[in-house]
Amino acid sequence: MPGVLAVTGTVIGLIGVLYQSGFFEKQHFQSQDQAQSTPPAPAPRVMEEQAASVAKPAPATQPQSSAMNLLSAENGGHVIVATNDRWLYAIDGDEKNWQYIDIGVVGSWAVYGFKDDKPASFDTFKILILGTESWNLKEFELLAGNDSATGKFESIGKFQTQNVRFFKDPYQEFKFSPVKARYLKVRVISSHGFSSVGVYEFQLLGVLER
Repeated sequence: MPGVLAVTGTVIGLIGVLYQSGFFEKQHFQSQDQAQSTPPAPAPRVMEEQAASVAKPAPATQPQSSAMNLLSAENGGHVIVATNDRWLYAIDGDEKNWQYIDIGVVGSWAVYGFKDDKPASFDTFKILILGTESWNLKEFELLAGNDSATGKFESIGKFQTQNVRFFKDPYQEFKFSPVKARYLKVRVISSHGFSSVGVYEFQLLGVLER
């Protein structure tokens, strides 16, 4: 017991000396200084808002181009070479002219170019048919070229119209896999019975390449 009391007294005396020297106050001040020098962590709600702002996609720099009628004379479409000059009227945009355009006989063809002779990407060809007629274009072939207007062409496909009028939209539409080319060639294969072939209007939907 006397030994325990002696040790206890020594510990109490040491604590008193440390207290008088300000040891405990320094520890307290250091804890406060550390707390002030360390920035507080953001609240969970703030962290969520920051994460959401980072996750937002950047706005598109340019809007997507919409398809237009590449053959329209107003849009720069033009005939480069053809078997006769009447192919010009198939792209003049005059849908009110009730008279058909006699573009020739089986084997007749025309090569069309686009605005400023630029290449274009396209996937839809349309033909205006206003009613059942023996001279309506029946079978035809579309071809794409890049070398020159009289150079090499690759077939896009052969197509066939229906010899009737669709009243909701009298343009009969023919879709194909997207093609990128500088020239479009249209070749007559047959009519719906008459010796010559007539059309009203052509359209080619796509976009010009930059």
